[in-house]
Amino acid sequence: MDKLYKLFDNKAALYAAYRPSYSTNILKYLQEDLRLSSTALGADIGCGTGQLTKILAGYFEMLYAVEPNNSMMKECQKHLFDYKNIHYICHSAENTEIDDNKLDYITVAQAFHLFHNTETLQELKRILKPDGYLIIIYNMKDHSTELFLKNEEVLLKHCPLYRRDFHATEFKYDSFRDCFTDDSYQYCYFPNDNTEYLDCNTFINRTLSASYAIQRENPDFPIFVQELEAVFADFSVNNRVKMELSTVMYSGRLR
Repeated sequence: MDKLYKLFDNKAALYAAYRPSYSTNILKYLQEDLRLSSTALGADIGCGTGQLTKILAGYFEMLYAVEPNNSMMKECQKHLFDYKNIHYICHSAENTEIDDNKLDYITVAQAFHLFHNTETLQELKRILKPDGYLIIIYNMKDHSTELFLKNEEVLLKHCPLYRRDFHATEFKYDSFRDCFTDDSYQYCYFPNDNTEYLDCNTFINRTLSASYAIQRENPDFPIFVQELEAVFADFSVNNRVKMELSTVMYSGRLR
């Protein structure tokens, strides 16, 4: 897993600037469905540059932000400087160094596939209270659109690290169900609730922020960017492309 984390070493600034935020449905779900009060103590694990952490910090009185990559953590701290209710931990999901039975909830946004393993699940269960919740969250793209398919052709051509079954997973009802007890498991799907309209600069740089994207020193980088620009030109309307994003959530108590 360390190698996966290191792929973001030179991409943290792009990630902070160009990755999407998350739907308001997430906080609403935590408040209304899971009935988490503002005093509930939680951790945003694999927090990256803090897109979800910022939303949580606006409601909860205190939370932990856990991220193993130093560059990503520094960007998170820089962008969330005004929030004094965040305790930062630069550790992996397998070794958070949070006390036993400490947390009412854990969120993992856009990252659970990076550390879905026995060691992590044991660690998350250790730090959660017996009645605590794990909430797995994804912004899921619509994989059937022509924009997605044409963009993927460019990724497959130029980015050796890109794999559809890992980086573009189409999450289903039971994708992570085996992590949760049967009586507590919940699956939520909010179609197109976080859809955006991107200008060319955002479209290109969001792609370049991905772990699999080749970097500037790669000889193929100029043509890679040119082909991304061509995809944007083909699908843009009024200098924007529609990026359809739906929120998918899995939650419950760990087995």
